[in-house]
Amino acid sequence: MTVSAIVQAIPQTVLDAALAQHQRKNTELTCSPFRNAEVATAERNSLWRCADGEIEFANLEARNHCAALATFRHVMPLSSIDALFDAAYELWRNEIGHPDSASGRLLGFASQNVNVLMEAAQAIRNKQHQAFSVFNMLHLIEAALPHLSGISAEAVIAVVDAQHESTKRDMAGGVIFNAIERRLRSESELAWEIWRLTKGNMSESMQSLYSTALQALMHTDQQSLALEKAREDADDIDPLTAGAALWTLGRAIQAIKPTGTCLDECVAVLTSKTRTASPEVQQTAIRAVAHASLKDERLMSELTRLAAERDNYTLAVVADFLFMNQQELPVSSAHFKTLLQSLVGLLPSQQNALDNFDWVLHQLYATPEYRPLVLDCLTQWAIQHGSSSLQGTALIEQFDQTIMQIVNDKPGFQAVITNWLVAPEKQLAVACGGLISYLHIRGMKSPALSAKVLDTFTFQDFKFLARRLLGYVISEEPLLSLTFSLLETNNAPKRSFGWVYSLLTEDVGRDYAHATTEALKVRQEAAKSPEKELLEKIHAILLQRSKAMDDLPRLQELRPPMRLRRSIALNRTREMEQAMEIADEKSIFRSISTVIPMKAGRGWFSVSDNKVGPTQHLQSISHSVSLPKRALTDPVGYAIAGLHYRIAKRDDE
Repeated sequence: MTVSAIVQAIPQTVLDAALAQHQRKNTELTCSPFRNAEVATAERNSLWRCADGEIEFANLEARNHCAALATFRHVMPLSSIDALFDAAYELWRNEIGHPDSASGRLLGFASQNVNVLMEAAQAIRNKQHQAFSVFNMLHLIEAALPHLSGISAEAVIAVVDAQHESTKRDMAGGVIFNAIERRLRSESELAWEIWRLTKGNMSESMQSLYSTALQALMHTDQQSLALEKAREDADDIDPLTAGAALWTLGRAIQAIKPTGTCLDECVAVLTSKTRTASPEVQQTAIRAVAHASLKDERLMSELTRLAAERDNYTLAVVADFLFMNQQELPVSSAHFKTLLQSLVGLLPSQQNALDNFDWVLHQLYATPEYRPLVLDCLTQWAIQHGSSSLQGTALIEQFDQTIMQIVNDKPGFQAVITNWLVAPEKQLAVACGGLISYLHIRGMKSPALSAKVLDTFTFQDFKFLARRLLGYVISEEPLLSLTFSLLETNNAPKRSFGWVYSLLTEDVGRDYAHATTEALKVRQEAAKSPEKELLEKIHAILLQRSKAMDDLPRLQELRPPMRLRRSIALNRTREMEQAMEIADEKSIFRSISTVIPMKAGRGWFSVSDNKVGPTQHLQSISHSVSLPKRALTDPVGYAIAGLHYRIAKRDDE
């Protein structure tokens, strides 16, 4: 029956009711008609019936069938393909998430007179610069494929080729191939025709369609032949064809699960191609091995062997594999630990792979028994790739999720910073100093050392720790908090009191006299003997020194000229502006906002919906930081002392 005959067989009231219900974005099957008389006298059919003055559709498919017919009646007289796609898009917007599609049925009706796929391919080419519009068209094609009549291999190829440039870097680009595969499972001849055409004219845009055609055939009674063709094509001299065939074999092992000799031959092809001379073929084989490794122990062993070679591409594949399959590959597996530890070879420039690595570590740290493994991986990565300069922020930026998970575990965090500060590797001390500074500006003012770790320290360990604190911790609040935490160790009067006294009187107390004095007052309130006597003694020394400094006469001759002070202030302002610009580059808020500079005035207001909002008055914002006194009075000496602290060894005198 033609579409016109179908439309005439159903009353217009029923069609309008189905369309109105569809526009409500629900899946309800019952609705009240606009014209009851017309419905009551109409001939019933299998799609709908009249019950108690209401129209009741047999199922969602029947309702969508009628909604599509209602739209088809309005659209087709316009004879415009753009109008057809616009109408289909409006239907699709109201059925997202529904198990059946009125938009697809509309395009299915239209396919009796229009080559929908060819027209869609042309529309995509016309909208290449509009990625959103391209994806809208792909959604419509996905919905329409089950309902289109008489599609051809050339039309499918045209659509895939047209959409490639707009979707090749988008994770959602593969959705259309799932729909194509489902359609080809019931049309073997069409699948073979697509395979022949794509193989004969292979390009980057055709690789996925080639694989999709063979994958569809593997769900039919021609599975063995399709696998044989894929194995043969894996030896093709064209790296694009060979790569597409290898990926097809990997997908087949993962999804089709061949057995016996067929499986052995597929595994042999994949493992052999990971050693091929062609980089393109080798990389595709590695991805295919990772994709199917959970289904065969031989492939998992091959992936572990490849990971041990620490090739950058392989490590990125392993990171993606662990990220995608963490639930399926148990941590207790013999291969998991090997694969995870191989990822410490990832370079800082491999951002996406490190994000996946960070996610896996973050998930593992939630289980206490796996925390040593996580900390070992972080430690090894920091040693291999960490910075030796004072800007040790790489670790925090690359592993922010894991780091914050550790910070929330107070005993674990204290143990990490204590162990890293006294580690022989300088990179760990740099990372620890950067981490403490990072947390300080985000509100964590009082980090502490681990008393449990301090209990194991010797005299040399305490001396080395004191030097590392002075060399790498640069803010007074964390420095004072870490120094006071030395008092929490066992037998503190004999083991750590001397170090606290030296730090607070000779170093921290000299550079940050006011902050140290105030911190001592607070600490004394809760202190008990003999700690209280120690703090009182230190406090008295600092007060005496401060009074002696205040009593010194101020020599005007040593004050710099006004012009020099102004020049220094202007230079400092420029430095702060540059620092703010660099910080804004990483700000999500600033990246999505538009900065509108004000030329004059003390306030601002907004206009929305022709209404003037309340006036907002501008206020000054200021922020201050404390600088070590010696950095101003003796900058050269202070820099030399800091360098000595940072290069000191554990056994140095």
